[in-house]
Amino acid sequence: MATYLRAAASAAIERPERKSFRAWADRTYARGAIISRVATRPTLLGDFRWEEPDRIFWFAAFGDHTTDARSFVFHHVRIGPEALTFLHSDGGEVSMTAIDHAALDDPDDYRIAWQLWQQVAPLHAAFIRRAYEGLERRGGED
Repeated sequence: MATYLRAAASAAIERPERKSFRAWADRTYARGAIISRVATRPTLLGDFRWEEPDRIFWFAAFGDHTTDARSFVFHHVRIGPEALTFLHSDGGEVSMTAIDHAALDDPDDYRIAWQLWQQVAPLHAAFIRRAYEGLERRGGED
């Protein structure tokens, strides 16, 4: 059964549910995760940040352009056994899933890519930071 959390209700106070959702997202990202949106190809996460009460940021692994940085403002969070889904009241949604649980054509390719990304990610840290700064300048939301 999925658990829901209303983001607006927790904007002022970090509720225990929100902390467990953040912990779930951090653990999943650390083990290798993909992020997906409706009608888009799953993206291997190269960076994931939940920096505001109702906003997430991510960068595609092996991204080479500042537009590979994305963000999403959400109003609800749904956690299920295999995915954390961020929902906007207009119907938009973004789901984060561990590579091992994602519906992928070739999960082994994603696992290998994740391992390779771990080797080169530190070299991209400054670029990713600049990409997030550019995202803010462009208006802040994907």
